[in-house]
Amino acid sequence: MTVEFAVQTRRVLRVKNLQPSYHSKDRRPPWVRLPTHLLEDPGFASLSDAAKGHALLLLILVGRIGNDIPEDNDWVGRMIGAKEAVRLENLLESGYLEVSS
Repeated sequence: MTVEFAVQTRRVLRVKNLQPSYHSKDRRPPWVRLPTHLLEDPGFASLSDAAKGHALLLLILVGRIGNDIPEDNDWVGRMIGAKEAVRLENLLESGYLEVSS
């Protein structure tokens, strides 16, 4: 799966502190690892339950597309099958996501 950006001015985000070994050369990995440190992370704990679910689903998405996530709430919502609105700004504020450099 390739990521195409409709608008070039959007920032690219990434999951913070994701180990390089997380990415698979085969972009259809059968499983992904969940970082257990999230249980002690105050930023993650401050998220709503829906946002925590979105954050974990982002890990599955990152396993497929790599750690370059377009800053597009609607696109991310479609890709992870979210029923509630995705708010990437909340994940940025919590420190779960960061702007890719």
